Amino acid sequence: MFGIRYRVVSGKVATSPVTFNAKGQDLTMWVAGEDPSQESDPGQPVADVPFTIAVDTTPSLVRRPETIGLPVFAGRGLTLQRRLDGVSWETLGRSSVGPDGLGYFPGVTAPAGTVVYRVIQDEISSGANRIGWMQTFPTYVTVLAQPSKRSSATTSLADTTATTRTAARSLVSGRQAAAGASATASSRYGWYPTLWDYSWEAGQSLTSPADLGTSRNGRWQEYADGAGRVSRQNGGLYLDSQRSNAGGPGDFGTTRATLMDSALAHGRWEARLRLKSAESSDADFKVLVELVPDRPEDYACGRRNITLAEVYAHSDTMTFGVKADARQWSATRSIASLIHSSPAVAVEVAKGHITWFWDGKPIGTVRSRAAVSDVPMTLRFSMVGDQTTERNQTGVHSDWQRGFALGKGKQVLNGPSLTSSALTTCEG
Repeated sequence: MFGIRYRVVSGKVATSPVTFNAKGQDLTMWVAGEDPSQESDPGQPVADVPFTIAVDTTPSLVRRPETIGLPVFAGRGLTLQRRLDGVSWETLGRSSVGPDGLGYFPGVTAPAGTVVYRVIQDEISSGANRIGWMQTFPTYVTVLAQPSKRSSATTSLADTTATTRTAARSLVSGRQAAAGASATASSRYGWYPTLWDYSWEAGQSLTSPADLGTSRNGRWQEYADGAGRVSRQNGGLYLDSQRSNAGGPGDFGTTRATLMDSALAHGRWEARLRLKSAESSDADFKVLVELVPDRPEDYACGRRNITLAEVYAHSDTMTFGVKADARQWSATRSIASLIHSSPAVAVEVAKGHITWFWDGKPIGTVRSRAAVSDVPMTLRFSMVGDQTTERNQTGVHSDWQRGFALGKGKQVLNGPSLTSSALTTCEG
């Protein structure tokens, strides 16, 4: 969202263009030390001794030029939360942003051990402002059982794992602009009507309704059991593996974004996908774009999932397919690096077939009634890791996500066949 130019034209006369560079909100947090305003000199909490958590709502972040020069919204509400599980957080207190862009939560206590906190800044809808809420990355804080010799100058709150990892890293440039927008299946085959279209071009948050469509009641549910975060960033839905865009230790766990209240048993789904990575010395996260059953009772431990794309940041292959109880269909194809391209991935699910698309072209079709579960399905993005393995810093960026009914437009049944096999594994 940089270098956007506007002008006014009347007949043969036009004004000079004006260039706009959009800002991107963000916030950081730390355990306050002797000078609570200094993130570089945090404190070390001790069990059952009150400490203060500080928040900066105008940080200037590495490789995030859109955060430089953020405005201060004095009085903006802040909420401190403690993580209970991947989707559940307990609210511990409220505060507000001061005139310097900082906020504080004094009097926090915790038992000895590791606690995961985050801070959410409220949405703003006053005057001409329409800015959605946003949260910090999950912040891991180690609370000591008793004071250490340097209790006022040490912190374990970094956005890193609880265990120290010292892996040497070779940074990969991976920040080049993606190629121009490619074709879409929805435009090529006349998919209509649009049920929902998330374009992320204004000040939305994860719970904002879709920008366009006839069914705009959905919202995005975030999940993170590690250091990752789901947010709106640079005009798209964004899954990030950790705070630092420059890489370094601290990339672990699983991060997901699931569309809620917009499920369809049969229909069409399409999204644009791009990956970013600042390093390549560790294992990659498994990145998934899927349709999954909307109701928990239908999930069947992943045996009904439809995978639009399974990709890795430093791989030149992608896998797609469908699981259907005791059977599965899958295929693998070569692709250009998703660090340097942004393809449109799509799927059409009808009662008698499923067809997958890549940049508007069919890449596979399963013509089997048994492959279609007939249960309401919803879109989910995942960056899959675990609690112990350090992985390459990764960002998953989806410019837009769209859903369509089957009512109009050409149904496609002529994609290449997928390989069928027995399904013996079960996703937890």
